[in-house]
Amino acid sequence: MDFTNIKNQKIKVMKKIYLSIMAVSIGTLSFGQVAVKKAHPLRTETNNEEVVKQLPIEKPKGALIWDDDFSVPSNWAMSNTSSPATDWIITTNINASPAGAGLNPAGMTTAANGYALIDSDAQGGTASQNALIYSTTPFSTIGISAVSISFQQTHRRFQETTSVIVSTNGGTTWTEFEVNAAMSPNTNSPNPELITVNISSAAGNQAAVLIGFKYVGAWDWFWAVDDVEVREAENNDLVGFNGFYGSQLGLIPYTRIPVAQNQPIIFSQEVTNIGAATQTGTVSTASINSGAVYAGVSNSVNLASLASDSLSPPAFTPATTIGVAHNLELIVSSDSTDVSPTNNVNSFPPFEISQYIYALDDFGTPGNGGGPRPAPSTSVEYEAGNFFDIVANQDVY
Repeated sequence: MDFTNIKNQKIKVMKKIYLSIMAVSIGTLSFGQVAVKKAHPLRTETNNEEVVKQLPIEKPKGALIWDDDFSVPSNWAMSNTSSPATDWIITTNINASPAGAGLNPAGMTTAANGYALIDSDAQGGTASQNALIYSTTPFSTIGISAVSISFQQTHRRFQETTSVIVSTNGGTTWTEFEVNAAMSPNTNSPNPELITVNISSAAGNQAAVLIGFKYVGAWDWFWAVDDVEVREAENNDLVGFNGFYGSQLGLIPYTRIPVAQNQPIIFSQEVTNIGAATQTGTVSTASINSGAVYAGVSNSVNLASLASDSLSPPAFTPATTIGVAHNLELIVSSDSTDVSPTNNVNSFPPFEISQYIYALDDFGTPGNGGGPRPAPSTSVEYEAGNFFDIVANQDVY
């Protein structure tokens, strides 16, 4: 990707902004920085979602029904209605994804012997993709009513749609199960990330099942998949996603909060039960510094198989001690022991109480924001700004 003429619609900038504010009364104000031209490639991670962390790949534990690692390309077929025609590829090049995505080399367990990739970014702004890759040999699930598919992926997201697909009639029709929908634009998955989807409604107790993957996009980023397994679904398997924390007034996830602007912090987390059994006592826990600072637990719900819900742990008001990092995790759990607890957790950049500094920056210094219009124009096309809650008169920086 040419970052000297970067796609401006693909950028979300989170930059620390120093400012001086004198608030007359309690209120909420918005500030924009003077527009500057982009000086270097920007990290485009939004600040209101979990940090992408490299976690151990935890193998599903249900009985194995079928698996494939893309080492034999003839095990897969492809079709597309893309414009121009664009299929998935199966490659052994572990650096084949777009360089600008920052996810090379591909980290899937067996990526070196082959994995599937579709690159929307490389097709340019006038192209669109609607492409399938699917298994060529059907397998039986007769006698198995609860079925799940797991695979390893790397993915950078913009606005595309990524789905697992299932057919029981030789590929004439497909049932789609969307994945990655909870990701925000311009964010990365872990490298790799293990995804598990309950496909019982389509694949349970069937004589001839085909599985695959579908990508629909238009100058988006890319999706790579590998190490696919179909297993009998476990009873107890929750997934936590769309974790969020933010200020009570403006719902903003600040990373440094001036002591005079301290206010309650609220939490929310979504959960899906991809297991076969109803999960009683399902809760979300807001754990700060492994529970040593705070461990607030939401009201509990009973979550049926394939059902989802949104859970909200109680609000937390930080102590006024300056400079103490608060490391937050949102964790879903139930009365049962989860078969894969690593995907129950959403983690975030640390936040802390400061004397005067107000920041929304992933606890770092990402660099300049803003950018010019394409040549030959020299005008500035957009500028970056942050939004700050003001609850007391104070000079902040």
